Amino acid sequence: MTCLKACPHKSVELRLRFPGTDLWSGHKALQSEVSLMFLLLGAVYVHHLPQLLTQLGIDPVLLDTSTPVHIVATVAVLTLPGAAAAATDGLMRLVAGRAPGRPKLKPFLETSYSYMPLVWGATLAFWLGPALQEGGHILPIATATIGWDSSTWMPALEPHPAVTSFLQHSALLAGAGLSALLTLKLTSKPWTAWLPYPATIAAFTAELWYLMG
Repeated sequence: MTCLKACPHKSVELRLRFPGTDLWSGHKALQSEVSLMFLLLGAVYVHHLPQLLTQLGIDPVLLDTSTPVHIVATVAVLTLPGAAAAATDGLMRLVAGRAPGRPKLKPFLETSYSYMPLVWGATLAFWLGPALQEGGHILPIATATIGWDSSTWMPALEPHPAVTSFLQHSALLAGAGLSALLTLKLTSKPWTAWLPYPATIAAFTAELWYLMG
């Protein structure tokens, strides 16, 4: 409010901008932001670590019986999304370097922000499950903490699992679609030049879709 009062102009306006506009209008890419973004995506996979080990043919019981195995598996899954995205970008640049004319590509640090909507969608999709399943029991639990037996008269709501699954998958698809569009916006190139990016986004989404059932 102090800034508004001290402003010499009398035409103060409130302008709404589309989320993410800063990414293509002067945003400075930071390694710390990109690293955190991929760690957050890896964290979603870590929550499904037993299912991932089962996919690889490894007994998930090892997670409970062997602490070193649990640590190694967690670190590997946390770093896998960033490593996969960087490998995809490196392979794409290798192919582009041999193409006629050698098209100039933006640095990976800048284009990696195209995965951000997918990270949002994946994180939201995961936490929608416990939020919807446990959120409806807030009142009974809150009253129980002060010693009231409210299990018989305090309302509790819980959505059908199909509803939860639909919302989770919708969040995933929305995040993947926005990531693909953001790729096109950040790169300012035709789809054919950056096809590995949406392909990697689709692979991440397909695996999350399977893990979330």
